[in-house]
Amino acid sequence: MAKQSEFPSSIPPIELLREPKARECVALAWYQAEKGLAAFAGGTHPGLADLEERIKKSGHFAGKKAEASLLRYYALKPFDNVMLVGVGSEKKADAEIFRQVGAAVFLAQRKEKIQRVSLDGASLWKDSKTRGRLLEAFCEGYLLAGYEYSDLKK
Repeated sequence: MAKQSEFPSSIPPIELLREPKARECVALAWYQAEKGLAAFAGGTHPGLADLEERIKKSGHFAGKKAEASLLRYYALKPFDNVMLVGVGSEKKADAEIFRQVGAAVFLAQRKEKIQRVSLDGASLWKDSKTRGRLLEAFCEGYLLAGYEYSDLKK
């Protein structure tokens, strides 16, 4: 029987979902808009109009590249928590930016001790031509952010 490879236990799971399921946290991508305001990258999303307005008024989140902010107990059904992830300028979003975004999601997830994050993929990649490349870059950043080289440690 072939041995099944496993991810290191230091890397928490992340899911890319088409249909939302009840989970602990959802990560939503936001682009940095003019005047430093954040704009939800997924276009219109039910339940986000109020959140978007509150973010713009507070100035607490701008959607800057690799910026991450967790809103604990901000219910966006069926999720208990919402993680805001900045992508930066929509025009400049490329594979390297998505690597940094993946790393930011991992680091925020680890810092906030979130067991599982569901990523709203529709808010990250609109263009089906580049979707695969950007998803690969996001995953690379996510996995590399959790990498720890420990062979030389004593």
